[in-house]
Amino acid sequence: MLEWAVPEDGDVDDPRQVKKANPASWITVDGLRAQREAVPDLAYRRYHANQWTQGESSVFPPGAWAACAGDATIEDGAEIIIGIDAGQGASDSAVVWVDSQLHVGVKVIEGTGTAHEIDATVDDLARKYRIREVVADPWHVVGYLSERWEQRGLLVVEYPQFDSRLVPGTDVLLRAVTEGRLVHPDDPALNRHVEGSRLRDTRRGVRIDKREGRNNDGLVALLVAVSRMEVKPPEPVRLLGWL
Repeated sequence: MLEWAVPEDGDVDDPRQVKKANPASWITVDGLRAQREAVPDLAYRRYHANQWTQGESSVFPPGAWAACAGDATIEDGAEIIIGIDAGQGASDSAVVWVDSQLHVGVKVIEGTGTAHEIDATVDDLARKYRIREVVADPWHVVGYLSERWEQRGLLVVEYPQFDSRLVPGTDVLLRAVTEGRLVHPDDPALNRHVEGSRLRDTRRGVRIDKREGRNNDGLVALLVAVSRMEVKPPEPVRLLGWL
């Protein structure tokens, strides 16, 4: 077996050392330097430094989430997307909303009465903003809530929490945070949910998951909202002429 890898005591922050583990001519030192800043530590060590790693890591590179804290005010009347993650059992539930500038609002709900509080929160947001979509996992937010929202004229989008959705959604959220395009309000409950999250490898790629005994519903709801907001709507069809 031939193996190219950065030694365990090597410096993965030095792109010249990592380049030695990537002999392909199209992989450059500058490209590796950019990837070091863009992807989580575990993913960089595994897929670029070719090191053996543990099965999980923190979601964001060190300091990236804190650097996104700031004035996340969303102007009244702005168009938003609402992401919802309704927990079960001991889990919290969360409603997160974002505008086109990726300014973040959040409400984390603990204890009983979750469905009523989620519904009331969506009601309050509908009075203040223009809601493009309400996005939720169909396994947890179905029936009563989704029917009420549709009766009010809101578009409800199902977002099943399968790897096929969460893997690309994780990538979208990671890029928004590491590139500094997202602004969150430094909400303590949301911060706890970020700390309660990890990255987990799947056959489809890396995705956000919760740490054992912790809650991460706020971060999942944020992932859902941001990944939907980052999807560009299709261009309208225009008639250019007749043949």
